[in-house]
Amino acid sequence: MKHLKNFNELNEGKTAKAAKKPFEKEVWDVDKKETFRTTIKDFLKGKDCKVKQVGDDFEVHCDDKHVAQVMFRKDLVTVKKVGTKFGKDFKYTELGKIKAEISSIIKSGK
Repeated sequence: MKHLKNFNELNEGKTAKAAKKPFEKEVWDVDKKETFRTTIKDFLKGKDCKVKQVGDDFEVHCDDKHVAQVMFRKDLVTVKKVGTKFGKDFKYTELGKIKAEISSIIKSGK
């Protein structure tokens, strides 16, 4: 009888991988994104701006004008000023840079 050197040798089939599926990283990313969206929404409300949620994205309205758009993607957050074709991409770990970019867009829009 062959001795197993490692316990993982026993669990390498498709059945074992399928059993682990609910506990993989993707399940936790949804909660992190929702918490991040709430943080951004609270920040914008503190700047006296209204937030309109469109799907997963936010439209930022200040003084009843559409000023910016914040788009949440799988790996990135894109902040785009209205009237520009492309926005700036940030990682989810760059909250300070995202807030600074949104603040500068709001100041230039007023």
